[in-house]
Amino acid sequence: MNTIRTKYKTSPSARASVRALLMAAILSSAAGVIGAGMPAHTHGEAELTIVMANNTLDVELLSPGVNLVGFEHKANSAVEKALLKNAQQQLQQPDTFLDFADHQCELASASVNVSALQAEVEHSDHSHEHEHEHEHEHEHEHEHSDHNHKGGHSEIGARYHYRCEAEAYPEEIEVKLFQHYPSLSKINLMWISPSAQGGATLTPKSATASFK
Repeated sequence: MNTIRTKYKTSPSARASVRALLMAAILSSAAGVIGAGMPAHTHGEAELTIVMANNTLDVELLSPGVNLVGFEHKANSAVEKALLKNAQQQLQQPDTFLDFADHQCELASASVNVSALQAEVEHSDHSHEHEHEHEHEHEHEHEHSDHNHKGGHSEIGARYHYRCEAEAYPEEIEVKLFQHYPSLSKINLMWISPSAQGGATLTPKSATASFK
């Protein structure tokens, strides 16, 4: 596992300012990539971002769909829809694959975005379709443009928000996603805490990272 860490050696007020700026940048970036695609779409790899501050712990996960369900197109068959549903249900339970050590944090909310792989709802009402013909044509043009922009790649994203007691943040994390998704071979972790920030490359054989 490759690990990068940076310690803050400035005053408390300066550290707070730096932390606020870094948090804003990380969360803004994570919010933008979920549903919009990672800058570098690489099969077998996923991105994990963790931010600890103000008695909260926020986690962002983004992965190419193929790592989790085996495909990146719209789920059309019954088998594909079942695979997508199973992955969504699995990701709704972060405690089954995110093992935080030595913490007093409780999961407050979890959201999973699989819209990029969900099949579109078909309209069977001919008169309804005729009434909204122009609207549908516009949507089709937008989807076609978006498809070309992504190059056919689709991602699955998830967000988790924890509330922590008196900044009792975890000291390390073990990521067990590799056990559930064999196609996943590497997770690029980026994290920030009230006192430091760092990054690590997690693999099936080295899936633990320290936040110290």
